[in-house]
Amino acid sequence: MFGLFFQTLTPEQRASIRVVAGDGAWWIDSCVHEWCPNAERAPDGFHIVSWTSDAPDKVRRHPWNQTRRDGDEKSVKRMRGVRYTVLKNPGKLTDRRSEASGNLRDTDPKGRPYRS
Repeated sequence: MFGLFFQTLTPEQRASIRVVAGDGAWWIDSCVHEWCPNAERAPDGFHIVSWTSDAPDKVRRHPWNQTRRDGDEKSVKRMRGVRYTVLKNPGKLTDRRSEASGNLRDTDPKGRPYRS
């Protein structure tokens, strides 16, 4: 479908396109390369924010799931609320969120969830 859009453009119009923004779909790259070989590919702002918001959550899930599998109720309780804490400005955390941040830091010996 993206190719159909480029087909409606004249060669001069396609040549004038310098940047094409979109998500990380592989087919966009191949289509842009075919129709606008001189254009650069750039991720769009929406997806950049989405990916950077999802990354800490993906890293956080491993220790959370491991703790639940181990049946460590005390640690499970400490880790509740951590998901939302990592998305907050560290300088504006409430006492409860600050405690959750510390719990996250102490959950993994390598500190991966905290650093992410």
